[in-house]
Amino acid sequence: MTTTVNQQPEPESLEAQIQRANNRASADDPSDPKPIQQSERIIEENQRSAERSPTAGDGFFDCETERRPEVIRGILREKQIGSLAAYYGIGKSPGLHDLTVHLIHGQPWCGRPIIKPRSVIAFDFESDPAEYKLNIRRSAERLDLPMPRFENDVLPYLQNDDPKKNSLTRDLLEALANPKSPAEARLALIRSALEKAPLGAVVFIDPVDMMFPIDKLKSQNILWLYREFRKILADFPQSLILGTWNLRKPNGNVPKASLLHDPRGWLFEVAGNLDLLNRCDVRLGMDNFTEDESVRVVNGIRRGEPIEPLMIRPVSLGDDKDGNAKLAGFELCPPDGLNLDQVLTLKQREYWQKLPARFRFEEAVSLGIPRSSLDGLLKRARSLNLVTSANGEWAKTG
Repeated sequence: MTTTVNQQPEPESLEAQIQRANNRASADDPSDPKPIQQSERIIEENQRSAERSPTAGDGFFDCETERRPEVIRGILREKQIGSLAAYYGIGKSPGLHDLTVHLIHGQPWCGRPIIKPRSVIAFDFESDPAEYKLNIRRSAERLDLPMPRFENDVLPYLQNDDPKKNSLTRDLLEALANPKSPAEARLALIRSALEKAPLGAVVFIDPVDMMFPIDKLKSQNILWLYREFRKILADFPQSLILGTWNLRKPNGNVPKASLLHDPRGWLFEVAGNLDLLNRCDVRLGMDNFTEDESVRVVNGIRRGEPIEPLMIRPVSLGDDKDGNAKLAGFELCPPDGLNLDQVLTLKQREYWQKLPARFRFEEAVSLGIPRSSLDGLLKRARSLNLVTSANGEWAKTG
């Protein structure tokens, strides 16, 4: 018995379509001009069909297919809105002061590369101006870098500074006191500051609710504010905005989530509506390490991308005349200061024990460590300063 297979006819060529239309029209009336018109119509239809084909594009899906450039590798990108939350006294503001010097000079911060130097615009509503200036000076001194230039490298809008000596403080106070359109005046101040940084800037607002005292429990207020931030960043796409928020008062009857292992649960403690963080591109937290309060954890959630935690500690340049530590920013915690039982998962510790002092990726895979697990372990270990890599070879640092 013979089985007949139905084959699809070959698609008719453009030339055959035109010839068939011409023959049909000529048979009716050889002098009819329709053959030419039909030929033109068939050509146009084929061109439109080609334009709609999967292999052809109109340019919209061919451009801007890469993410915005990174500002701090693995943490923040241009044109993003970020948030940083912490309890009082953890070091959130001093961390921003230290980060300011690193951003201005393009120097890595706590092991994370700063992709290129950029200006910093600081709207600071809580810092003592003397402390702010000392923190900047000491960080520059520790790194052996030139002092940032006022209104060039850094624009410090310090609410608590002297408006007679700091013109930016005067501008800030005037915007805050605008009785007719206070919100618009403050947004306009951010725009005018960014216009002074044509190559892009990092904008710190510390804290956000001191500059924009909205009802944080109402989503519509939060959404309005973030829409305004998006409009600003659309006009200044090389910049980003990082705002700080406070956490609720700790509840002693409820165990606190670990920022290191459960950043999402920890960030739920931010005071206000969940949209404060949900509408941000990057949500960061800073907290004490559970075992050692001299060590800080920086961790969070990054929309569409992974983020690895940092374990950092304050740096001191000795004591001042009153015996107080002269704090000068933060540095990565050395490997011998970390308890692997606390910073790695049980499975990661098992794999870590298998790794020799020096190894290549494929050599580690041959030890029975799954590729995906090894990749995650190495990212975590490098973020915590437990390994270094060069020329394809990895080395434990501790």
